[in-house]
Amino acid sequence: MKNTKSQMSKLLLVLVVLPSQLAVAQSHPSMATEEDCHRAMDALSNWGR
Repeated sequence: MKNTKSQMSKLLLVLVVLPSQLAVAQSHPSMATEEDCHRAMDALSNWGR
């Protein structure tokens, strides 16, 4: 019984963590140039307005 709980806990952890990591990776494009960096800083400074 203990082994089954451990396996279920690990499975639950993978099912929760993996999709969240994929979502984060896809929602933030990489910054290849200095212009990309300035654009990101400008977007961040306007966040919540």
